[in-house]
Amino acid sequence: MILGKPIEKSRYFPILVFVVVGLLSLLANEFLHESICLFMRVFGVPSPACGMTRAYMSLMQGDIRGAFQFHPLFWMPPLICLLAWFRRLSDRVVYICLFLLLSVWVIRFVTMFPHQIEPMVYNPHAVVPTILREIVRFLN
Repeated sequence: MILGKPIEKSRYFPILVFVVVGLLSLLANEFLHESICLFMRVFGVPSPACGMTRAYMSLMQGDIRGAFQFHPLFWMPPLICLLAWFRRLSDRVVYICLFLLLSVWVIRFVTMFPHQIEPMVYNPHAVVPTILREIVRFLN
């Protein structure tokens, strides 16, 4: 509960999530030079939000074009936070944002992934690819 309201109904919840995840991502990127993306570490392929941290880092350096290249929807989390703050975040807006995020993810896979363009790169050391390699090696 946040301020006496169930956490999922609180206007502070989306803001809290974005701030915590964003700060952890920035710190991991800055000090460890690694991503904290669990999706990438497990499946070996970029998540729908892959590149968002680097987009914000580019934006903080004044590189708007670079921010759009790393993730064209970098503007969406602050918009969601503003809508939540002013109590204008509806289910419809959330569904539209999810649709946009997944659509951009698919488009980026088709256009960028086969060419290994950052951030759409493959991690062969992830859990699932490693398990699949071991299974294939065992069967051969």
